[in-house]
Amino acid sequence: MEPRDDAEAGPALAAFTEHERRETGKAVFVYTSYHGDVGPPPPPPPPLPPVRVGVDEPDDSGGSSALSSVFVMANSTVGAGVLSLPFAFQATGLLGGILLCFVVGTAEALTLYVLAKFAERYEATTYVELVRRALGRKLAAVLSGVLVVAMFGACLAYMIILADNFSSLASAAGLPAWATDRHHIIAVLGTFVMLPMCLP
Repeated sequence: MEPRDDAEAGPALAAFTEHERRETGKAVFVYTSYHGDVGPPPPPPPPLPPVRVGVDEPDDSGGSSALSSVFVMANSTVGAGVLSLPFAFQATGLLGGILLCFVVGTAEALTLYVLAKFAERYEATTYVELVRRALGRKLAAVLSGVLVVAMFGACLAYMIILADNFSSLASAAGLPAWATDRHHIIAVLGTFVMLPMCLP
């Protein structure tokens, strides 16, 4: 019988320590002791990312800041809802307005629940990122275009509302006619208020 090398025997013999080996003409006698199954060696640790000195790393936490959340909530609360709810109640009556608010609120709650569940599944932190991961880059680009058009229309609507309010205030204050013209007010608001806010 040929002697076996421990390296060729594999990890099975790695748990045995050989103390003595005797070879005769008929057999090989090996005296060993067992010290447990050590098993295969552990895998090497993953490499660490390179450290860039003097470079600020981007924040990967995702989500929105508290200030941006407050502005979004204020826009949703004091925005189109405040302006459209009185007209809706005037057109449908008290009972119809309450029923309409309940139906719309239920639909919005269900929509937000579905979006939140899919955002958790796809680990998305923004609406556009969720659409990109779930439906692809093309539909995400279409959604971005729709959002741009919607925000542009909302800015125009708010500018018109502000111009009407400022025009009424200027007339009540007895300002000159050029200061009460809504076209002039829209131009001033768009150039010196809305444009600087949109540039960042």
